[in-house]
Amino acid sequence: MATEYTYKVDGQDYLFSNEIGQKEAERIIRNEQAVASGEVDEYSYENPEDEGALQEIIEGIGSGLIAIPQGIAETGASLLTLQREPISQKP
Repeated sequence: MATEYTYKVDGQDYLFSNEIGQKEAERIIRNEQAVASGEVDEYSYENPEDEGALQEIIEGIGSGLIAIPQGIAETGASLLTLQREPISQKP
């Protein structure tokens, strides 16, 4: 049987499967109460990797500029291959 840990928050007992400490239990319970009461939007999530439109545009331009020499090299290699391999003609 799993051990359960009881923490008292605002006069009520709450059970947790892990020992998290009184302060963490209070933080979790109060956060859940705020979400349930509508005080906090549970869908508000700010991705720390979301950099904004301007940064994304600049990164896209940089990526495109890096890809230009790659495209030129691939085109040159394809032209050399075509030049060396004659196109077969049907009899």
